[in-house]
Amino acid sequence: MPRLPQELLNLVVEALAIPTRPEAYLNAEIKTLYNLCITSKTLQHFATPHLYLSIVLSTSHQLHSLVYSLRQTDGIELKRIRSLCLRDFKDALNEDNAAAMIQLLVLMSNQPSFSRLIIDRELRTWISRGDFSDDEEDEDGQASPEDDHEGHVSDEVIAGQRAALCAALEALPNLRDLHSIQDEVYVAKSWREPEWNYNRGWTVHRNLERVTIYNPIVDLDFTAALAKHPSLRQVIMVRPDADDEVSIEDILKPLDRWRELVIVGHDLVASNERVQALGNAVASLEHCCKVSFWNIDEIDEEQDVIRAIQLAVRDVLERGQFDDLPLSEAGRRLQ
Repeated sequence: MPRLPQELLNLVVEALAIPTRPEAYLNAEIKTLYNLCITSKTLQHFATPHLYLSIVLSTSHQLHSLVYSLRQTDGIELKRIRSLCLRDFKDALNEDNAAAMIQLLVLMSNQPSFSRLIIDRELRTWISRGDFSDDEEDEDGQASPEDDHEGHVSDEVIAGQRAALCAALEALPNLRDLHSIQDEVYVAKSWREPEWNYNRGWTVHRNLERVTIYNPIVDLDFTAALAKHPSLRQVIMVRPDADDEVSIEDILKPLDRWRELVIVGHDLVASNERVQALGNAVASLEHCCKVSFWNIDEIDEEQDVIRAIQLAVRDVLERGQFDDLPLSEAGRRLQ
């Protein structure tokens, strides 16, 4: 049986290891690379480092293992990490995992090639059960970590985690893609007044080109903060809330350098009138960018809405951009 030239096999490995989409590796690509590593001694040395280019973490064990590996002096392959995707954990969510996540981001700041971070989970649920009082429980008798803004969790715990998370994100010098699908990673360090400030934590990232932001209040302060990023070109807003006190035209004025703005569901596109006003505002920009609206009015249950939005954003990350769809068609597609 004729043998394939080594150069051709190397090209196959490189093609598998450099995906064109901004998403982390697909399972099929990972499995193919792994099989090449274990079946060919010739390819093992060449293909193994490519397994570390894009990493997906879906369990706390994987998270802690990666932190441990990054702290070792001989983790040469891990220095090649380009992309990190943090998905929903199937096991326990606790304060140790929150600390490990923050430590991981701090370690990644030393990785010169690391440029893409995808957070596909709710970071705010990383709160230990020990921080809930006995008399503050939900209808099932269980404290709900998602209700941290209602006083279930001490301000000190929240402030410490949020401050450390913001500092870790700001310290990533080469970050080009930051996608947070389910959590407001830019929120204030405390949920309580008067510290509530949605734009706190946003310092200027010189290299940031694409960002996904969950549930922002789209006001003048918010768009002005984003406009400070000189390289920012694509922004996806997931479940954005509108500021009715200021016209949408004024809110969008700082954003005339962007190439693409994607708005997915919720208040900002909750009615045809809002969509029309938003379209007119974008058209008035001197350098008009591509704008896509995704409306989810046809879905009734709130949980279905959230799930549909998450699927839609994952879709844009895999394909690189949203299609321009009529609102009715987008609603059917999200179901």
